[in-house]
Amino acid sequence: AGTWDQLATALEGVVNVAKLDATEHTATAKRFGVRAFPTLLLLRRGSVYAYEGERSLEKLLEFASGGYASATAS
Repeated sequence: AGTWDQLATALEGVVNVAKLDATEHTATAKRFGVRAFPTLLLLRRGSVYAYEGERSLEKLLEFASGGYASATAS
């Protein structure tokens, strides 16, 4: 959670970072195919990019800042 909060602070005004409790918001979890926890997704221009890398602040910033383009969109 600490890394996630740091990510939100670092990307403030550039990318919206949000948390969702999939056990409470089951319809949204189903809509985005969440089957395991935690699931990290980046939504951009109608596409969804799943993050499967290291959970460090550096790697998450890299993904959110353009690294997502090399991931498969759904």
